[in-house]
Amino acid sequence: MMFVYEENCPYDEDNDEFDDRFHDDAISYLRWQEEEDAAIGKAGDPATPPEILVELSKYEVLSTWVAGNPSTPTEVLFQLYEDKRNHSHLSGNAKTPQELLAQLSISSNEEVRFRVAYNQNTSVNILIKLSKDEDDIVRSCVAKNPNTPMDVLLQLCEDKSADNHETLLAISKNSSIPPDIRLDVEKALKDIKADLTIVKERSVDVDILFERLRLVRKNLADEMEVPPYVIFSNATLNQIAELQPTTHSDFSNISGMDQNKIEKYADDFISIILEHQKIYSQTETTEIVTSKLSNLTPHSATFEMYTNGFEVDDIAQKLGLNPSTIWTHLLQILESGYSINIDRLVSPKHQTIIYEALEMIGSDSLRTLFEHLREEYTYDEIKIIKAVWQNKRIPF
Repeated sequence: MMFVYEENCPYDEDNDEFDDRFHDDAISYLRWQEEEDAAIGKAGDPATPPEILVELSKYEVLSTWVAGNPSTPTEVLFQLYEDKRNHSHLSGNAKTPQELLAQLSISSNEEVRFRVAYNQNTSVNILIKLSKDEDDIVRSCVAKNPNTPMDVLLQLCEDKSADNHETLLAISKNSSIPPDIRLDVEKALKDIKADLTIVKERSVDVDILFERLRLVRKNLADEMEVPPYVIFSNATLNQIAELQPTTHSDFSNISGMDQNKIEKYADDFISIILEHQKIYSQTETTEIVTSKLSNLTPHSATFEMYTNGFEVDDIAQKLGLNPSTIWTHLLQILESGYSINIDRLVSPKHQTIIYEALEMIGSDSLRTLFEHLREEYTYDEIKIIKAVWQNKRIPF
């Protein structure tokens, strides 16, 4: 029997009435649902003939599944690329052309970039570019890709800061890494974990300055086409945020600072520090983050603003960061055992569905969860609910 798929659902959610052409027969609606499930199965099945996939690609509800199917003709993949909703599936498709993968690798969507980084069809040139991505998760996927050259993996090892935690974790599990390098990485991971347990009081304005200085560092690194830690390490950047040097002489008092770096970079940071001091007077008494919140440094600025009602996009704009970075901050706050209002991040309806999926298949693999949920929920949503779910399961 020839498969036929109806584009329009016969059910009208607004007035709870079925389409007249089904004569108010609820069974017809159930059949429609069954047809939709069957259509999705065909759209994602590599065994589906290409000519059928061409037809299925014309339906909006099926196009994303066709985009992820390795049997989909190349010309159809190019057509599907025009709709951003198909980018996530295209980025993970082993048959997506390099030309499209190159475009997807610079997407503003973190999920798209890390799927490209994990795709074993991604070229070495694209992997090299993604190894310098600002997002730790993206870099960690580069580290997991078996096609990533050893010299790139070794470069990824060089940043021993908390900003590179997921990448270092991925490298530590890579059997191709030389034993001495792996030991060095494992030591760095232990140091990062120890740093996160240090209780240190620090005012919120210092954390805000730290985030602004990180942005300056990133911009300089992008211009020079080097990783951010080559400019200044996180430890050095923390010192700059806390001591707030405003002259070259002041910068010479920062640990690990040499004259070459002072001459090359100091003025860029000094301008930001002076601007910051106009807003936050150093003589003014500022709110001190409690010992509990100080564990989250430099995330306490995000925490402070979020708990005061700022939305993710607003926080990102005020701190000069990408929204994906703010999502990561909030996730790490949850993973540290702190409580925030997640209803503003994930709707209660979505929470229920993701919780049910976690109970059913567990939390070992984000990708498995993502695919189980038919890729209808973002990785950010899944990671947030996963963190809450795991916190509830930890005995105290």
